[in-house]
Amino acid sequence: MEVKKLDFGETLKDSVAIGVKNAPSVIAAVALWLITIWIPYLNVGTTIAITLLPTQLAKGEIVNPLGIFDSKYRRYMGEFFITMGLMVFPIFIGVLFMVIPGIVLSIAWTLSYYFLIEKG
Repeated sequence: MEVKKLDFGETLKDSVAIGVKNAPSVIAAVALWLITIWIPYLNVGTTIAITLLPTQLAKGEIVNPLGIFDSKYRRYMGEFFITMGLMVFPIFIGVLFMVIPGIVLSIAWTLSYYFLIEKG
């Protein structure tokens, strides 16, 4: 089996191509999210959807700006808040004692939202 090496330049080129291709959709989704910022129940679902936009882009899916209003995102509101609480409270304590443990915890738990929603 042939082992492929990770090439930073190629990865950067691919990510810029994906970003340019989906820029209008992502900008429209963020604009819609900003419009709904004052509606509490709806905004949590759209915030979860905006958080998961990078996973959609990584899968090669086309981003639909109106897709942030999908009810599937509001289904995970409880888990989202629990995960946020379980992340923010220990990170805050780590920052209080010393800055470095807070930074380490925040980096370690960066992908927790993606695991929560994508893996169910």
